[in-house]
Order: sequence, then C-alpha cells, then structure tokens
Amino acid sequence: MKKIFVLLVFVCLHQICNAQYHYKIDGYLSNINFKQGVHNGDKIELKFVYLKTKDSAIVENDHFHFEGILTEPTVAMISYRGGDTKVLLDSSAYKFTLSGVEFVQNGKTYYTYSEKVETKSLFHTLWSDFYKEYGRLTAAKNKILKIIDKTADVDSILPLKKQIDSINLNICNNFKKTAIENSSNIAVTYFLNDAPDFSYETYFPLYQNLQPWIKNTLLGKRLLDNLNAIKDLRAKIQNNTNQAYVTVDTKKVLPETFFIDTSGKAVFLNAQLQLSNYTLIEFWASWCAPCRQQNVHLKSMYDDYKKKGVQVIGFSLDMDINNWKEAVRNDKMPFSQYTDLKADKSPLASFLKIQKIPFNVLVNDKGEIIALDSPLETLNKYFVK
Repeated sequence: MKKIFVLLVFVCLHQICNAQYHYKIDGYLSNINFKQGVHNGDKIELKFVYLKTKDSAIVENDHFHFEGILTEPTVAMISYRGGDTKVLLDSSAYKFTLSGVEFVQNGKTYYTYSEKVETKSLFHTLWSDFYKEYGRLTAAKNKILKIIDKTADVDSILPLKKQIDSINLNICNNFKKTAIENSSNIAVTYFLNDAPDFSYETYFPLYQNLQPWIKNTLLGKRLLDNLNAIKDLRAKIQNNTNQAYVTVDTKKVLPETFFIDTSGKAVFLNAQLQLSNYTLIEFWASWCAPCRQQNVHLKSMYDDYKKKGVQVIGFSLDMDINNWKEAVRNDKMPFSQYTDLKADKSPLASFLKIQKIPFNVLVNDKGEIIALDSPLETLNKYFVK
C-alpha cells in the first residue's frame, strides 16, 4: 500500500512538473551610445500579453535577466525605452541582444535599435521564421501596390494585379501548410488568426487538427473564440441580406462621441475631425481577415491622402483591448487607431448601421458625411479640386 502511495505521489509530481514552463531571458546591450537609448540603471519590463502581469529588471553592466515559471506557453513583450520586442515563452533559454544603430538621412543623423532573439524554443522559432517569410511576401506586395497607385495605364495594371493575386495565394497557402505540418506546436494558435482568408469554414478543421493540450491553452481558446466570432458575424450578415447595408443619409452629421487611443487616452470625435478638412474613418477588427488586407492597402495610399489634406483614422470594432493592440502592432499602421471596445454596439457603428466590415466613411471637418463605404480608389473625386 505504501509503495502504491509513493508511486501515486511521484506520478502527480511528474504531471505538475510537466505542466510548468521554466523560462530564462538574458538581455545584453551593445553599442547603444545615443542619449535616448537604454543605459545601465534603466528598468526593463517583461509584459505578458494575455496574463495581465509583468516583471521588471534593472540593467547592470549592460546586462539584465528575467526568469520565471509559467503554467503554459505564452506571449510576452520585452519593453524598454523607445521600443519593445516580442518573445514567445516556453521552457527555454533566450538570449536577447539590443544594439544601437546609427544612420544618416537627408543629411541628418538618426539612431535606432536592432533587436535579436536567439533561442532553441520551437514555439518562438516557428513563429519567428513564419513571419520572416510573411514579411518578405507582404513587402513585395506593398511594392507592387505602390506601383499600381502611380500607374494610369489600365493595361499595365492588369499583370501587376495578377502578381498581387499570386502573392496573396502564397501567403494564404503558407498559413495552411504551416498549420498542417506543425499541429503539435502551439505557435500555430497564435499566428493563424492573422491569415488573410481567416474564416470558420477554412480554419476550424485546422484548429481541430491541433493536439488536445494545445486546444486547452489560453492561446488555443483564443483561436476558437475568434473562429466563432467570425462565424457569428457571417450569420448576422446573411440574416440581413435582404436589407440595405447602409441607409444613413449622407447629409447627416456624425454624432459626438468619444473613444480611446492605443495609450488609453480619451479622444473626442468632433475635436479630432477639426484637425483636417477631411477625415476617412476605416472600421475594422483584429479578427477580420478582409479588414487586415484593407489595412495593408490603406497603408500604401496613406502618404497620398496625407498630402491631399485627408486625415485617416482606424476605428476598431474589437471588444478585447489586447487583441486590438496586438493587431495594431503587427499591421504597423501609420495612421491613428481608436476604439470604444463595444464591437457592433459602438454608438458610431450603430449610427452608421454598419452590417459588415471593412467599412469606411468620409466626412468633412464638421462631421458631415460625404461618402459611405466607398472603394479607396474612388475617394479622390471628393477632395481633389
């Protein structure tokens, strides 16, 4: 009986140990000579994106250290003065090097950081390698989009659009292929949400293919929640197919309301609109794949809008602030981002009777509606004289 008891204790302890993830992060500063950079004595923070907790360390002799135990793999940000770096944590050691970089532009000297994470973590490495390829394809796509925006000849645009279609197909196929080949890696649950063709019908089978322990993690449940959210939205849209998406009179004025920016600061709509003759408000959400594609397209047109005096605002219909902020960081959108975290219950969305996203509205500095849900390429006619 005693032997059985000892064996049971050993099995329990073994299971507990297996449920713990002991991580170590060693950070090093290299060649950071500019005043605004990180220096000895500065505080570095490790912020856990989904756990709402954080840790801190002080830089000594150009080195800092984090160490801890997690109940499951998770995502964290190493935050420092002027920047932050993402790291996906599990039972691994991580070497983080933050280096100073000097460059000259238009005769002026500027300084920035170069970040490098070295680890044998399969969780972090799969995510990192995947996004390097995703970034390469997206950069190629953006380059072609800029050429298209400057090309007036329709015949010249057609082959360029075929190149865009080919790149889009490669990007979508990479998401699926990586998910199928790595069903035992929890990183799949983290990046699958960013798939441009993210839908319940396409990606729920890939979720089902994941190992059971992955589905039971916070990241696994988050992926399932996003799949269900987009499924529910599609059902809502289908239920409204016999109704016009928008019945708002374009002579109407947007109601006064307020929302928050990514720092949590309250912003009043009428004050924001007065900053420019025209404002384009793009409605989107972190879980909406077509929205994320629209953000990429809007980024390529942003500089042109800015030159013409058009202010661009992103308005998210998310309910989870972490999902929203993460999408803003990942998409690296140059225009201001706001939300009220009320999803389709947002007063602004309700006023516009939005039944689908992405969706946009163009208004003047008085908040008067000029155009609703217009293709980005057609907006010039409203503000180019």
